[in-house]
Amino acid sequence: MISVFIVGFCLWALSTFRELPVLYPHNARNVTYTLARYIWDCAVALIAQANEMKQTEPVRLLNGIWWAFSFILIYTYTGNLIAFLTVPKVSALINSLEELAAQREVLWTYRAKTAHETLFSTAPSPSTYQKIGQLLKEKPDLIVKTDQEGVEAVLTGKIAFIKEKSWLDFAMEKDYLETKQCRLYQVNQLFFSAGFGWVLQEDVIYKSLFNAE
Repeated sequence: MISVFIVGFCLWALSTFRELPVLYPHNARNVTYTLARYIWDCAVALIAQANEMKQTEPVRLLNGIWWAFSFILIYTYTGNLIAFLTVPKVSALINSLEELAAQREVLWTYRAKTAHETLFSTAPSPSTYQKIGQLLKEKPDLIVKTDQEGVEAVLTGKIAFIKEKSWLDFAMEKDYLETKQCRLYQVNQLFFSAGFGWVLQEDVIYKSLFNAE
């Protein structure tokens, strides 16, 4: 809005205070336009086919710059508006395990008979792990028997599925490839880092290979 007044004033000043040769003198009208008319001309520059202002070289140049700026501004605004109306903005309700345990708007689950069940069900009190396990003790029906049940629980309601990051990455990619929709969200915070191991017989020939790797 301010730019309309500034450009309108500049056009009025260039047309009024400098005696420059008029472009297209045969079309020029012997009329003196006020400052308000120049400001109005700037405001309607994009919906009017032409204007009747006195056209000198500086005025024509400034008009061209103003029109180009207006087109860029309008198309940028239109693009942002379309993106705002068509692309949903997802705000993360939970960003950490501590935030998850401190609320009840979003419930959670994990797979039965796994390391996660042992971790949370046997955690000392008070602790974040103990709070996570307490909910599943109060509502044992939330515990899922398979990983796929955990994903389905997330898709059907406000439930978070606690699982290894590597598996979640795979599940999110698989769901996107199948549905072409971004339906799952993963919290970036990691917890309970643990390694993997293999139990082998005492004197197997490939034991040294596992130890080397």
